[in-house]
Amino acid sequence: MASPEYATVTQLGHHVDARTLAELASDNDADGTVSDANTVLMAAIRRASSDVESHALRGGRYSSTDLATAHTDGDATLIGLTCDLAIAQIFARRAGVLPDVVKERFDAAKRTLGDLRDGRQVFAKVGSVASAAAGTGDLTVISEAARGRMALASDSPFYPVRPTIES
Repeated sequence: MASPEYATVTQLGHHVDARTLAELASDNDADGTVSDANTVLMAAIRRASSDVESHALRGGRYSSTDLATAHTDGDATLIGLTCDLAIAQIFARRAGVLPDVVKERFDAAKRTLGDLRDGRQVFAKVGSVASAAAGTGDLTVISEAARGRMALASDSPFYPVRPTIES
């Protein structure tokens, strides 16, 4: 199954000058078109969308349905990530070396993907309560009775007994 496209060519044009996109997306002397018919731009958007989806699903915090909902609702983080990743691919395809501003945006996008995967950042528009709480830590309290049967490293004789206030 093909990955959905989380940005459009029009949205890509909001992140970088359309003339630059037209030049980078053409394989001949004539500038390419900045439209959904441009296979270079669409391939970059598909790859970037796949990168976003793989990070989001890998963390187990989002489902494909959550991402589809965020896309439908126009989540700016989702669109921006996809555009920044796609632009870096388009520049790298033609120029080989990324301009500083494109490199900075690409690096920031990769950090954001890691944060989304690890729960340090969440998509603002998601379809489930579980995803909305993705950045919330999970706390489990272990009873004194259960703790004795866990064989924790801190229970070994290697660690000295801690003094208490009563001591």
